[in-house]
Amino acid sequence: MRGTKLAIVATAVFAMSGNFGLADELSTMTSQINSAATAMGNPNDMVGSALSSAYPGVDVTPYVGCVVDNTTSDDLTSLGSSVLGNDGGSAAAAMEIVNRPETTTCISDAGLSALTN
Repeated sequence: MRGTKLAIVATAVFAMSGNFGLADELSTMTSQINSAATAMGNPNDMVGSALSSAYPGVDVTPYVGCVVDNTTSDDLTSLGSSVLGNDGGSAAAAMEIVNRPETTTCISDAGLSALTN
């Protein structure tokens, strides 16, 4: 949401400066960001979907919190792009996050068994 607000402010500043071409581009980008955010839903849903792809047949619900807590904004962007594009990359991205030391510690501290594929 913060990114969207910044894009809107930038659009307004460029519009006031008379640089309408750039303002139009920023407006388009803002619209695309909002559309992607709406399509992806919340991070828990997106991570849950990616985990389900990575670990078919496993109830991944208890693991979602640990994975979300250890994702970066770049991770979420990658997961969102993969989920929206159905390119199969979300499973690989989810497994990478699951295998981070911080995530495995969280999973262990929560009393959950390790996710293995």
